[in-house]
Amino acid sequence: MVVVVVIVASLVLLLLAPAVRIVTMPIQPQGISTRDNVSVDAPMTGLLDEP
Repeated sequence: MVVVVVIVASLVLLLLAPAVRIVTMPIQPQGISTRDNVSVDAPMTGLLDEP
């Protein structure tokens, strides 16, 4: 009886759990000039959070 309740509870939690997926995309490095006129290449990553 307890085993059946645990299995059913696990299945319900799996069905109710939201799908979490994070997708990242590389973006070409961007040239940035600081306040004291120093040029720096900054690597960047785009984050796409899909519900």
